[in-house]
Amino acid sequence: MDRTILPLPQMPEMFRRIEAIAAATQTTIATVAHAGDGNFHPLVVFDGNDAAAEARAVAGGILNPGKVIE
Repeated sequence: MDRTILPLPQMPEMFRRIEAIAAATQTTIATVAHAGDGNFHPLVVFDGNDAAAEARAVAGGILNPGKVIE
């Protein structure tokens, strides 16, 4: 996911969901934001040489824009 824009009242829920996905997939997800305007950029961190780590990152769905908040 490169960039997502949300209404400000939805931001806390999005951060909770990203945290839950990171925990469930044992993947590090950093979120960079200039949240005052609703923009944020999740950064999914995994070793591209580790097929299992990549599979966990993809399974979390955050690499697919639009899947986290439906």
